[in-house]
Parts: sequence; C-alpha cells; structure tokens
Amino acid sequence: MKKKKETIKALIELIRPLNCLMVSIGVIIGSFTGIGVDFSFASLIFLAVLVAVVVNMGGNSLNDYFDREIDIIAHPKRPLPSKRLTPKFVVIFTVSCFIAGIFFSTFINPFCFAVALVSVIVLILYEKYLKNKGLIGNMAVAYLTGSIFLFGGAAVGRIMAPVILAVLAFFATLAREIIKDVEDIAGDRKERQTLPMKIGEKNSVIIADFCLAGAIFLSFLPLVKNILGKGYLIVIIADVVFIYSMFIAFKNPRSAQKAIKIGMILALISFLLANI
Repeated sequence: MKKKKETIKALIELIRPLNCLMVSIGVIIGSFTGIGVDFSFASLIFLAVLVAVVVNMGGNSLNDYFDREIDIIAHPKRPLPSKRLTPKFVVIFTVSCFIAGIFFSTFINPFCFAVALVSVIVLILYEKYLKNKGLIGNMAVAYLTGSIFLFGGAAVGRIMAPVILAVLAFFATLAREIIKDVEDIAGDRKERQTLPMKIGEKNSVIIADFCLAGAIFLSFLPLVKNILGKGYLIVIIADVVFIYSMFIAFKNPRSAQKAIKIGMILALISFLLANI
C-alpha cells in the first residue's frame, strides 16, 4: 500500500500539475480570444484542454526521461533518479500520453489534429536533438508556447485573433529564451552551443530585440483591424514593458527576461479582456 502511494506521488511529480494548469489556462485564453465567453463551446474547449494537458504530461515525462542521468546530481529527488519510477514505465507513460492526445484531437477538428501531431513531433525532436542546439532549440520552445493559444482558438473554429496571440507569444518567448542564454552563457559552455556563444552576447541581444519589436508590431494588428474590443487596449502597457526590456537586455539580462514574462502576462490579459 505504501509503495503504491509512493508511485502515485511520483507520477504526480512527473506530470508537473502546475505546468498542466498553465497549459489549460492557455488553451482557454486562446478559445476565449476567438469567441469570447461562450459556454455553447464548452464541450469543445474541455476536449481541447484535455488534449493539451495529456500531451503536456507526455512532454514533461519525456523531459525527465532524457534528463535522468543529469538529474542524479542536479535533481536527485525526482521520480527517476530516486528510483520511485523506472525508465521503462516512464517511456510507456510518455508514449501513451502522446497517442491519447493525438487520438482525442481527432474528435475536435483536422486543424487541431495537425497542431497536436506537430507539437508531439517538436517535443520529441527538442528532447532528443534540439535542447542543446541553441537558436533552433529556442525556436522549438517558442513554437510550443504559441501553439497552446493557437490550439485553443482552432478548437472553437476562430483563429484570426488566436493566431496573432500565438505568433506574438512565439516572438516574445523566443526573445526571452535568447536573453536567458545570454544570462547563462558561462554555465552553458560545458553542455550547450547557444546563440550567444556563436555570435556573441551583443548580437544575440539585438536579435532578441528584433523579436520583441515583432511582438509589439503584431500587438497593434487587432487595433488596426478592429477585431477585438476595448479591453484589448491593456496591450499598450505590455508593449511599454517589452520596450523597457529591449533597453535593459544587454546590461541586465535577468531583469529583461523577467520583464518580458510580465509583458507576456499583460498581453494575455488584454486578449482575454478584449472579448469579455
């Protein structure tokens, strides 16, 4: 009985419930960005949340599987290095989550199936090949972040505003990932080949700033196209935060990436309020 409880506890740790909650919120925001608060779509939104959470659980599990050797030193209390779960079990669980997520996505629509399938492929490629490859790994993380909102919008058949949100999230996340690599350049030299190592910290910050400029540009499209309500005007505050992070990124990358995160949260709030 005690062993069973330990296994259940380890499985809960493996799937990272907080991450799953954040993904759920992202899908709901993507859906509401497309249609507003419309409970007639509740079943589709629930199914979309289920798919996204199950795929995310598989991604978290896959991450622990590939990091199991590193975690012996870095995170010895995690399920695999602590031997509360076996690598074989984690592989089976991961594959089961991915298959289930893709299968359930077929009950939403073909576009959602395509997004789920591509996301699973990107998750596998990221963990196996791209994680330590610098910019392309950063782009994979940025895609996975943006795809959450796109998936939510696609589930309810309204993707114009969610696409803008998804691409905005892609650029902001990519900028943040690059700036994180600038901050971590000393510690990454042993294990990764990041963009700052290849082109220098200053040039990397310039690229990150261009990404943020792209996010700011995209944030004005709903205003120009008049596709969102007045609540969306909060995005202007997000843009100010993004601009601030652009100016401080080189001298203070840690503060810059935190500012980008705040800007992203403000942008999400603006998209959410736009249709309420």
